[in-house]
Amino acid sequence: MDVHTVQFSPDGALLAAGIADGVVRLWKVADREPVEHPPFGQIGAVHAVAFSHDGTRFAVAGADLMVRLWNPATGQLAGELTSGHDTVYAAAFSPDGAHLATGSAEGGPRLWNVASCQPEDKPLDTPLGAAVRTVSFSPPDGALLAAAGDDGVVRLWNMASRQPVRELLTGSDEPLRAIAFSPDGGLLASAGDDGMVRLWDPVSGRSAGKLPTGCDGSLRAIAFSSDGSLLASAGDRVVHRWALRVNDAWTLRQTRT
Repeated sequence: MDVHTVQFSPDGALLAAGIADGVVRLWKVADREPVEHPPFGQIGAVHAVAFSHDGTRFAVAGADLMVRLWNPATGQLAGELTSGHDTVYAAAFSPDGAHLATGSAEGGPRLWNVASCQPEDKPLDTPLGAAVRTVSFSPPDGALLAAAGDDGVVRLWNMASRQPVRELLTGSDEPLRAIAFSPDGGLLASAGDDGMVRLWDPVSGRSAGKLPTGCDGSLRAIAFSSDGSLLASAGDRVVHRWALRVNDAWTLRQTRT
């Protein structure tokens, strides 16, 4: 069965995997054993899982137009968000856990109040457009929300005003599948179907470099290490790793899977 998405809990104790059969399975990382409570699920393929930063909630979203919030410790349902829009491809909690951002085939992104499981009273000032495949809040305080998708553009919003800040143009019309902020919020990375990793200064909007992977296929995931010293991207059965800013250069380390 195809695995569409994976994510570690903030403390690294759990690994969640969203499966095409409509369930999310959790494993205990230390002993490589599944958690005892039943798998979390929904109707249709799971495309996104996201842990809150305190680890008390995780969101599951996918093909059935619902976003469900679960308690990973008890296996109990903690809330449901009725998106009312098409397949949900992406979900991310704000650092304080108060907000959840989602992206869907309908476009967006959309903001939700986690406590009430309702759309935010003050939505993002954005028209619906191309499908949104990935969303991410900037650390450490969630001041910015980034989203990207099928039109190949990274868009940034100011969370305080809910107003758009800028658009980061990749120079490619290929869909973007993944974006990630560095732990200090100083870099934003994007990756997608053109096989290129691009780096940005999210404050100025300036390009901070391009990292060609040599992949013929799509890049589906990207992540910084917890200390920000490494960047990894994955796709086309290859994981690429870079050591960041070693003697003012990018050092590529490639690992095939």
